[in-house]
Amino acid sequence: LNTMKISRLVILYLMSLVCTGLQSQNNMLHDGNAPARIDMWEEPRHQLVLSKDQLKIMDVRIPPGDTSQFHQHRFATIYIVINDALMWGQVYGKDWKSSRTKRRAKYTISDRSMSYFENHVFHRVCNPDTTTMHLIALLSTKQPSQEVFDQEKGVNNRWFRETRLQLDPQAKSQVFEFSFPVVIVQCTSGESAVLQNKVMHSTKTEGGAFSWHEANVPFTIVNKSDNTQEFVLVEIK
Repeated sequence: LNTMKISRLVILYLMSLVCTGLQSQNNMLHDGNAPARIDMWEEPRHQLVLSKDQLKIMDVRIPPGDTSQFHQHRFATIYIVINDALMWGQVYGKDWKSSRTKRRAKYTISDRSMSYFENHVFHRVCNPDTTTMHLIALLSTKQPSQEVFDQEKGVNNRWFRETRLQLDPQAKSQVFEFSFPVVIVQCTSGESAVLQNKVMHSTKTEGGAFSWHEANVPFTIVNKSDNTQEFVLVEIK
């Protein structure tokens, strides 16, 4: 076996040890002492950082060796990947399962929670990896839709529409103007700002930083750092 395959096997073995231990401690739960069905923004690792109209934004961080509380998914949600980890999940009343065997690419959008809310999933997740999972979650409380995501073409459905942007060092973007409010999420480290009405504001310096911008107001994103910067702009329909 080459080094990469050995490392992967070691990680999977450690994952099984961590989550098997959790299962042995918790698979005796019964309906009589079932955990409260809290919403995801009430779960401590899903920190609610903005609540505006139908939108809720959560900064999701699950460190290595940590496990979330059981929480439910009732609304359409997308996740912008800042840093990913190999995760295990447990739907209440069932065994732990490895949700995936590879990390999701940084700066992409994960749409897994779309099936979660359609099925009213009530679960918890365990991070047995060596890296922290860091996501920015955008949740819309609009009524469910049967539309689905097409990640190859980018997210564009009843709730959200994404625009991805990469800016060279010290570069400015085109002028953006959206017909819906938009959330700008910076996915990389380094200083950036938004130029709007000749005023520079909404300074960001690290991955996961975000800002809200009203509809029909033109703005430009400025990369003030010496690094290439990645951004995801999400329109809130």
